Amino acid sequence: MGKHERGWVEATEKLTAQLANGAEPDADLEERGRPDLGEALADRLRSDFPDLTAVRHAGNSYDSLGDLIVESPDGETFVEAKFVASGGTRANLGQDTLTQFGLFEDATAWSDFREKIGFPEDREALLREFDGYPDDVRDWSYKWA
Repeated sequence: MGKHERGWVEATEKLTAQLANGAEPDADLEERGRPDLGEALADRLRSDFPDLTAVRHAGNSYDSLGDLIVESPDGETFVEAKFVASGGTRANLGQDTLTQFGLFEDATAWSDFREKIGFPEDREALLREFDGYPDDVRDWSYKWA
């Protein structure tokens, strides 16, 4: 997300917490954020967590497990909020996260699948067909190369 979107996104996350808690929405957050998206996400949280006791904004640091924290008698659940119209990043999870957390049984992790089909070697072979790469991108051990 670009720096221009961060303001309205954070305001919408905070607004979502207020709405999910049944609180009167802050007028400044309504002006800076997207109340329609905040209400939609608040509705989803109430639906997914019918026993929620509170929702808090977790802040926007990269070391946080999510943007919102849903409190319930069972403990806390972190929720990563994504507001995407089209394209863009829909998750900041690693490529193997869904498999590692056991959300799919008998599934092959994405990185294992890529290894199995020989993707890293094929990619490198295709790239090596072109000449004129600067020296700083010829170190094939880096993903960005």
